[in-house]
Amino acid sequence: MRALKILGLCILVILASTGIAAGEDDPLPPDEEAGNLTIYDTLLNNGTFTLMVTALNQTGLNETLSAERPYTFFAPTDEAINAYSADILNLLLKQPDLLKQLLNYHIADGTYYAADLEEMDTLQTLLGMDVAITVTEEGIRVNQALITQSNITCTNGVVHVIDAVLEPPGTPKYTIYQTLNRTGTFATLVTALDVTGLNETLNGTEVYTVFAPTDGAFNNLPEGVLDALLNDTAALNEILLYHVVDGFTTRNGLVDAGTMWTLQGGTLTISETDEGVMVNDARLTIADILCRNGLVHVIDAVLVPPEEKVVDVVAEPTQGESPLTVQFSVNGTVENITAWYWDFGNGFMSTRESPLFTYHEAGTYTVSLTVTDDTGQTYTAVKPDFIVVEEAAPEEMSIFETAAADESLATLVAALEMTGLNETLNGTEIFTLFAPTDEAFAALPEGALDALLNDTAALNDILLHHVAGGEYLAADLIELEALEMLSGKSVAILWDEANETLMIDDARVTVSDVGCTNGVIHVIDGVLQMPEEVPEETPEETPEETPEEEV
Repeated sequence: MRALKILGLCILVILASTGIAAGEDDPLPPDEEAGNLTIYDTLLNNGTFTLMVTALNQTGLNETLSAERPYTFFAPTDEAINAYSADILNLLLKQPDLLKQLLNYHIADGTYYAADLEEMDTLQTLLGMDVAITVTEEGIRVNQALITQSNITCTNGVVHVIDAVLEPPGTPKYTIYQTLNRTGTFATLVTALDVTGLNETLNGTEVYTVFAPTDGAFNNLPEGVLDALLNDTAALNEILLYHVVDGFTTRNGLVDAGTMWTLQGGTLTISETDEGVMVNDARLTIADILCRNGLVHVIDAVLVPPEEKVVDVVAEPTQGESPLTVQFSVNGTVENITAWYWDFGNGFMSTRESPLFTYHEAGTYTVSLTVTDDTGQTYTAVKPDFIVVEEAAPEEMSIFETAAADESLATLVAALEMTGLNETLNGTEIFTLFAPTDEAFAALPEGALDALLNDTAALNDILLHHVAGGEYLAADLIELEALEMLSGKSVAILWDEANETLMIDDARVTVSDVGCTNGVIHVIDGVLQMPEEVPEETPEETPEETPEEEV
């Protein structure tokens, strides 16, 4: 029955589908050729029925009305179709599948001339519903439509021209907004629509599907929430738009779709359970209330848009002198992140969760981060002009002075002073110092540090194994496999790209490129050990041959 109520809406899809204005031709001429054509060809050959012909083509009824079986066809002119309601027209544009059923309301099985109709009160159509036949002073009426030209004989029946579209019983009279306003159970929703101006949207001609919470649903909101929404138009508008879907979707269409995009931009999840059809966590209590501009589905709870998931970039510091080492991390509401892709704005990237990155050149850098969660959804944050790297101020301290100013290098400084290497690293000759922290010295085997401090020569050798002649920045070291130290021995250099870690033998560089007046310092988390001497093998002496005694 619900389908029958909306059939009267469908004829107007013809107008929008063709874009043809109503013709100005005269009605069908009663010429000799008329009786030699089928119903379809008769309409086709006359410019008064261009919209109807297009509709018949779209629905396949052109073939029905071209066959041998006799029919009676009540044919609205283009002018009659153009005079029909514009809001129902837009509704029908969303439901062209109903067009065929509506056209069947204009067709009767068999041939009925005007004289036959005058003897009848009703006539059953192919739709299965009757049209009323009445004889008035003006002529014969089919429902409210007047037959303006009758008895156009065709090879497979007869055509009667009518001045209005036949509208089946049950055609809706009210818009979505009017329907809600006429029903006492949606007073809160109507008030909210009035406050936001959405009443005009749902009172127009565009077609929508609305999920309508009852007054009881609004009353079930936590205390104070409704009043807060009514006083916050922007927030209320977002809530209401989350209840509106573009187009015409019935209950069955909702279930088949499973997900619906709302005008708010979020999605609704539709599921069919033992309790009925669920829209997110709200139950659909009444479905498919037909309106002139769409459908209303009644629900028992207010739909609340989910919190928008966002990702953000955190960095410390964001400004400083070159070289600037920045610790990056992720912030935001995205959960279960499985992949990270950082772009530091200078051609370097990272896939670590919280990368530590050093900027060596002055400039302003835009940083972007794209993350992927466990569902495969990606989220991107872009921070324009986020990192500001300034030109480094002129370096004023030597390597030794810089180390002495760092509280974490106290043990190293004391050792340099004991061996006199403090003077070497306080001069003008250029060096690179790999500086173990106090924690690194404390991690030596028990007694090893005390033994070194009591053996100046051994301590001097160890310290010289931490110093290289010349200046080697981190970018230089990455390109090397080994570096010769002042000890005369070499250390191995390894750049672990996966972990973005620079290793010197077994020690990790924790702070790189500390500039000094006479070189550079790299802080390391271990004490570099001198490689063990491998004694050279002494060839065995070959005993001298004793000359044989002369016989």
